[in-house]
Amino acid sequence: MMVIQENAQITEAHFNEAKQSAYSLLDKLDSSLTYHNKEHTTNFVVPASLRIADAERFSLEDKFLVGIAAAFHDTGFVKQYNSNEELGANFAEEYMKKSCYDYMRIQVAYIKNAIENTDLKFPPKTKYEKVLRDADLSYFGLDNSDLFLQLVVNLQKECKLHPESPLHMASQKNKSWGQLSLKFMLKHRWFTKSAELLYEQNKQNNIEALKKYYKLD
Repeated sequence: MMVIQENAQITEAHFNEAKQSAYSLLDKLDSSLTYHNKEHTTNFVVPASLRIADAERFSLEDKFLVGIAAAFHDTGFVKQYNSNEELGANFAEEYMKKSCYDYMRIQVAYIKNAIENTDLKFPPKTKYEKVLRDADLSYFGLDNSDLFLQLVVNLQKECKLHPESPLHMASQKNKSWGQLSLKFMLKHRWFTKSAELLYEQNKQNNIEALKKYYKLD
């Protein structure tokens, strides 16, 4: 069981064990999750969170902390589609309590809060929440428009397969999906200066690609 320490330091060993635990959970995701799949976390969100944290000049410990949050951020999808963020935060807490590595209560809280904040309902408060929110949507700023569009299509397909999704109706027709996606991207703003520098220009390019793909004016 976790031993609460006053000065527990997050290390690469913490991060690597946490990734292994989170990725094992993500292996259980349903095949209908064509966007929120394991690769979304392993190939995009975790690397982006580390990249942004580096650019924000996080300490190594803080970088690993946000990386752990990124690894667990979508594990709640294993249990349910909507309102899964709290479940993912609970999975992370359960893991940390069983880990052979020590965590401080405040570190557990930072990780849980960052995961819960990915529900987009409220602006992020802590630096960890800001980085994870930017990392979660970092695909907006991919330097490969074809890959970006494939992810947009994958999300549309996923929402079609999940009637409980709030985006289910919009996903039924390409035009409505394109319009919804465009509206969201135009409204979107990065929460860290580093993400803006890293991704904004590519995001603008991808907005144009989205307009062309969905034949939007």
